[in-house]
Amino acid sequence: MKKSIFSKPTAQKNLVKKSEKRKGDDDVADKPAGEDFLHEVEKSIRFQAQLLDSVEQSVIATNLDGVVTYWNNYAEKLYGWTSKEATGRNIIDLTTPQIMTEQAADIMNRLRRGESWAGEFLVRRLDGSTFPAHVINSPIEDDAGNLIGVVGVSIDVSERKQAEEQIRIVSEQLAQQARIFNTTLSAIADFAYIFDCQGRFIYANQPLLDLLGLTIEEITGKNFYELPYPKDLAERLQNQIKHVFETKQIVVDETPYTNPAGFKGYYEYIFSPVTGADGTVEAVAGSTRNTTDRRLAEENLRQSEERFRLLVESVTDYAIFIVSEDNLVNSWNAGAEKVFGFPEKDIIGKSGAILFTPEDRAKGVPEKEIKTAATHGRADDERWHIRQDNSRFYASGVMMPLKNNKGFVKIARDMTDKILVENALRDKEILKRMVGAQEEERKRIARDLHDQLGQQLVALKLKLEAAGKLCEQEEVCGQIDQARLLTKHINDSVDFLAWELRPAALDDLGLPAALEVYIKEWSRLSGIVTEFYTAGMKKVQFAPDTETNLYRITQEALNNALKHARPTQVNVMLERRDTAVILIIEDDGVGFDVESIFNSSQGLGLTGMRERIALIGGSLDIESAPGQGTTIFARAPIKA
Repeated sequence: MKKSIFSKPTAQKNLVKKSEKRKGDDDVADKPAGEDFLHEVEKSIRFQAQLLDSVEQSVIATNLDGVVTYWNNYAEKLYGWTSKEATGRNIIDLTTPQIMTEQAADIMNRLRRGESWAGEFLVRRLDGSTFPAHVINSPIEDDAGNLIGVVGVSIDVSERKQAEEQIRIVSEQLAQQARIFNTTLSAIADFAYIFDCQGRFIYANQPLLDLLGLTIEEITGKNFYELPYPKDLAERLQNQIKHVFETKQIVVDETPYTNPAGFKGYYEYIFSPVTGADGTVEAVAGSTRNTTDRRLAEENLRQSEERFRLLVESVTDYAIFIVSEDNLVNSWNAGAEKVFGFPEKDIIGKSGAILFTPEDRAKGVPEKEIKTAATHGRADDERWHIRQDNSRFYASGVMMPLKNNKGFVKIARDMTDKILVENALRDKEILKRMVGAQEEERKRIARDLHDQLGQQLVALKLKLEAAGKLCEQEEVCGQIDQARLLTKHINDSVDFLAWELRPAALDDLGLPAALEVYIKEWSRLSGIVTEFYTAGMKKVQFAPDTETNLYRITQEALNNALKHARPTQVNVMLERRDTAVILIIEDDGVGFDVESIFNSSQGLGLTGMRERIALIGGSLDIESAPGQGTTIFARAPIKA
């Protein structure tokens, strides 16, 4: 083992030996020579201390019990203890954190056995902070080979460790990007590949590897001459790659090729330059597509291309994006921009939670979605989302974890229109049921009016007639006659009301006959001249819903005319045109502004008419203007 330079007695001993030898040879031992010797010893010791204090590493010496005997200047800087404070104290107490004391004791035992130790060790400063250090500990022997102490050299490696960690993080990011790149390109049917400046493969996607029957290791570093390609084709391809490097121009070409399995086809390929920051071509990227079908049948290929084009265009209707495990968006396709309204530059690096409504964010829905996808392999998403402009839309989507990669991919589609249609159909069905229930209730009320109140009025009329025959006083007889007339009027009104609620003619005779009876009675009671016309209605059978709703629309239109229009004449027409029935109600009244009426509370009757015609799949238009009367056009399909 090497002798230590830290043992001051040993250094002094060596100098004494040299002096005694010189004394024996020269036989000179006077006093001045002794003083020179002591001066030389002190000079040697000072030189060794100055030398160690100039070293940019911590140098510490201890005896075999770990008590510090030397502590250089850099040790003061590194650990915070001065040489005076450290000397005479145990090294473990000065520099070792609690969690490392057991290992430090083990190292000290090895040193006492004469073994050296080197490695990384967590050490502690005076202020209690810790840092990683690279330490080399060596035992110290005297001239006789006896262990007398330990010397340790250490240096702070925190910055190196941080740099190594940064390199590790960057390497992981590069590896992640490479995996995403490879996953994306291997998911397509086309072949994708990259060449270096020597025309050798540095990347090939899985479809190309499958075609050639090779692995990525087998193809990397090889050119076309070294692969199963005909010589003339290999030469052409290599020359085209060279051309791209030299001219920076894209090459587009097509060639027949038979793979090792014997499959013959035609392939269209593109070689494109990949330029660096200085504009030089660093690599050539290529893609190849099987165009055999186009060669075999041009028309079939045209149709296939059209289907492919439609498929590609339809992809813009789907939002496809990738988020990290902490839900930061790191990939965003054109469909996502269309669906969510966020340009790529405004969303990359942002939290995917901003795509959710505030109430869902408050409930932790984005976090739950990621947790579900990670746990179960997918998370379905059917809810309202929010665009960049804060408008809301209903989306249907799914989130899945990326295989062999940290993060998740989400695919979503705007389903707002579908939901609105479904809601409209549901509302239509509810309205249809309400109208049906209303009609049933009208039937019941009409029946009760006719059977109960009507019979009571008839009984009252008979009683009054009997009383009139017995009457002898002229004044009383007159009052009875007035009561009889009033009873008849009430009875007629009740009959008309019951008939309005549900005319028996509609069930027994059909729509045209029921309308004719109703319009005549309405004209008689209102005093307004009303004409009813029909055309092409012979042998026409309507669905019950169609008859009921057209009848109610007519009632509503005539009542509106009586209440608001003050007409002198009303005309009603019921006409068949092909597979539809047309109902027209026209008056010469005061008219109105259609848009303003629909936007006010006065338009409830008109809205009800439109709702009724919509229930039977028809349409309703209204033409009117102040002073020009009103015309209502209702059109409905004929369904038996």
